[in-house]
Amino acid sequence: MQPGTHAVKKDLQRRSDKNYDGPDKLYPSDRLFRNTNWTKDDVFTYWAIFNANRSDYGYADLNNKLYPSDPEFVPNNSWSPDLIDAFNEDCLRRSNYFYEGDDKLTPSDRHFIQKSILDR
Repeated sequence: MQPGTHAVKKDLQRRSDKNYDGPDKLYPSDRLFRNTNWTKDDVFTYWAIFNANRSDYGYADLNNKLYPSDPEFVPNNSWSPDLIDAFNEDCLRRSNYFYEGDDKLTPSDRHFIQKSILDR
């Protein structure tokens, strides 16, 4: 099937159907998802569960994992207050202008913490 053809669009719609249960099912987080019969509540619930799973401390996919500094992070028991404090302290330490480690955070990094140079 050629991209953009009617057959491809129909296939994406079929795979995006809320009731479709094939192994190639598409979800709202998939780039090719085409909403056919998902209500706003269905999509909201999907994202809430998706983000809750990604917020778990043990979530293995580090490229998609959510951390306490991420706006979509869902607080949960897998992140103890001590773990959250340690994470924030580590990000702050690595965001310091004078930090020279290979893991230094810069303003373009996801977990960079802006802190005035006067607050050193």
